[in-house]
Amino acid sequence: MRLHHFSSILIILVLASALSSCDKPKKLDAEREKVTAERQMILGEIAACENKVAALKNLNLSGDAGEMSRNAAAILQKAADVEKVAATKLQKWSQIETQFHRLREKATAYKSAHLR
Repeated sequence: MRLHHFSSILIILVLASALSSCDKPKKLDAEREKVTAERQMILGEIAACENKVAALKNLNLSGDAGEMSRNAAAILQKAADVEKVAATKLQKWSQIETQFHRLREKATAYKSAHLR
């Protein structure tokens, strides 16, 4: 009787472990997908950081804080110079546009006077 009882318990334990192991592949797949997603997110963050470092290198922003400050000042000066050039060009364009409108008014007046 004890042998029968022991074998029944053994069968129940084997079945319980077999049934619980059927769930493991699904759990492992879900865990793998989660880890893969986290890995992709981390790789994306690394790529973003590398892009920022590359951009800073392109601006020649490397070295100590004093050097970075001088580089920042130089970049701001370049931006100010470009803005001045753009303002000058805009002013010249506005003058040309004003002269063009005057010529257009004269041409319109001439057409209306002579092409009737």
